[in-house]
Amino acid sequence: MPYVVSMIQINDIVLFSGFSCVVESLTNGFAVVRARGFSSRVWSVPVADLELHPLALAQGRNGDGGEGAFIW
Repeated sequence: MPYVVSMIQINDIVLFSGFSCVVESLTNGFAVVRARGFSSRVWSVPVADLELHPLALAQGRNGDGGEGAFIW
C-alpha cells in the first residue's frame, strides 16, 4: 500500500486545528507551533497531525529534506 512521505521544518507554515501556524521547534516527532497572529496560542503536537499550508507549498517547499527536517 503506498504512503505519502511529508516533511515539516522549523519556520514552516502549517495547518493545525483550523489555525495557520508557524513551526517553532521539532523534537522526537513533536512540533511546537504558534498560531499566526495569536502569540498566546501555542501547542505541542505530533508532527503527523500537521499539514503543510498551501502558502508553504506555493513558496517552493517540495519535500527536499534539509537540516532540521522531520520526515515521517
